[in-house]
Amino acid sequence: MSLLALGCLTACGGDDNDGPTPPATAADVTITPEAVVANANGGDFELNVVNNGKTGWTAYASDACKDWVTVSTPNWSSAGSKVLVNVKANTGADSRSGLVVIKAGSAIKNISVTQDAPLQLGKTEIYSQSKGETFEIEVKASSEWTATADQSWVTCAKASDSVLKITTAQNDTDDTRTATVTVKTAAEQQTIAVKQSSKIDREIVAPEGYRLVWHDEFNEGTQLSSEWRHEVQRSGWVNNELQNYVNGSADGKRVTEIKDGNLVITCFKGSDGKIYSGRVYAKDNVGWTYGYFEARMILPKGKGTWPAYWMMPVRMDGGWPHCGEIDIMEEVGVNPNACSSSIHTTSYNHTIGTQKTHEAKIPGAQDDYHIFAVEWTPDALIFYQDGKEHFRFTNDKKGNRDTWPFDYPFYPIFNLAWGGDWGGWNGVDESALPCKFTIDYIRIFQKN
Repeated sequence: MSLLALGCLTACGGDDNDGPTPPATAADVTITPEAVVANANGGDFELNVVNNGKTGWTAYASDACKDWVTVSTPNWSSAGSKVLVNVKANTGADSRSGLVVIKAGSAIKNISVTQDAPLQLGKTEIYSQSKGETFEIEVKASSEWTATADQSWVTCAKASDSVLKITTAQNDTDDTRTATVTVKTAAEQQTIAVKQSSKIDREIVAPEGYRLVWHDEFNEGTQLSSEWRHEVQRSGWVNNELQNYVNGSADGKRVTEIKDGNLVITCFKGSDGKIYSGRVYAKDNVGWTYGYFEARMILPKGKGTWPAYWMMPVRMDGGWPHCGEIDIMEEVGVNPNACSSSIHTTSYNHTIGTQKTHEAKIPGAQDDYHIFAVEWTPDALIFYQDGKEHFRFTNDKKGNRDTWPFDYPFYPIFNLAWGGDWGGWNGVDESALPCKFTIDYIRIFQKN
């Protein structure tokens, strides 16, 4: 790779009677300061170059740093001038170093450029149970740091130069609460979002060996919180489904709402003749790796309905189906109360007829609440209906992502489709509209 010289190189000499120009030496060029030291944010720096020799000079960034250091000499003079050095922000995990090279004839002077690693936090979000908890967060900083909380129920303590201890007080209210912890160095800052459950979580019994790490009981407000996101897509987007997914409402009606302690997803026909419905994602920017994922729900009625409680990865590595898919519960109204669980991977998916799945009848699934869950570990995906195992998919331990891509974060999804390849395989009955998919809660537990 060639060096990019951002400066001017000129040769200076006397007249014909002076003889050859002597080679420059390092002593001919003086540079101040003798090093550039940047924090993680980067910035602009100046070097002062004085050239006492008779040769021209140039300045450039070495190969080791040319991607993040730029050098220019806008007012270049053979006798010397300022060298402008721009250091880009460091977005990596480590400190880094390079050189600004000043060259005058055969003489070379190297000015070191060093840059701190950015402030790094082991977590930028924590979820506290209402009883109060203490969390230890890893902090990597190149200089002294401090931490403060914006709410009195959160306290911060510096356990060591690399550990921040965050403690939440007990929440005795009926509402969840949030706080922000700000970690600062002299040059930069980052925040940790703290959310604490309402006192209702003290009534929640975790599976043995697990602790509650996030839940939504759908008891607060009338619309979903900011931890949820609506998908917006036209009909036919996937599986030839007939519904249009919208951002909460359409035609003056809600497709998702919090009502009577439930999340209600409604599918209806609008005045324009289009079908509208909802598809929502919980924390799809972070997700969870492994855990026990549980939801309590009543399924909709009617030929054409296709409700689902399922999971997709935060990163779609390799696209579908290579990225994996976890279907905790699916049912189609044309076959009422027949609830299935499935997984999809490159080797096992419905497009090639190899999906791993199991269906079980649950009498009254469209009339009463039933609980659907998956326990996801490095060894297996185990699916439950009302606490009873009905399907298990085991990791073959071959390290082959075609058969087991389930080792990175996934997030949960609720949606109510209408028609499509499966929901409409025997047609649809629009007299069933509007129809409702009712979710009482979703709870996520992870190993202690």
